[in-house]
Amino acid sequence: MSKLTTNSPKAVWDSLLIKAQAAVRQAQMSLTSAHQQKQEAIVRSEKIDQLLLEYNQHLNDLQRHSHNSAEARNYRQFIVQLQSISGQAKRAIDGLEIDCKEARSILREADLEKLKVESLAQRAREKYLKEQIYREAKATESDNLIMYNAAKRT
Repeated sequence: MSKLTTNSPKAVWDSLLIKAQAAVRQAQMSLTSAHQQKQEAIVRSEKIDQLLLEYNQHLNDLQRHSHNSAEARNYRQFIVQLQSISGQAKRAIDGLEIDCKEARSILREADLEKLKVESLAQRAREKYLKEQIYREAKATESDNLIMYNAAKRT
């Protein structure tokens, strides 16, 4: 059987497959990045929550042992600021979760596209090989007919 030649669809399908594989790699990197950002935001949020617990405990201790209202007011103001930051951190996590879902969806679509291209490329290769075999069989049949006719004349 002859080797695939330049008129084969292989070059086109290889290009499409390379493009599909690049899209999958890009989608994987985007998902990894989104997931990493979400994990970092979760860690920051947990640290803020821990600070809130600590300052609430300090405020409770202060109110039990000391009756310094100015210091208690400062603690309360700081706790309110931490609660605000905590709310922002939670909203950031929610936004990053949406980003992760979108990145997963894009990756799924890219994987499906890659599988489709692989399947179509395989089908095109099989069709090309069948056509090549058919052409070779026709050429062999033609050569045999010519040889038979030449042998018959002699």
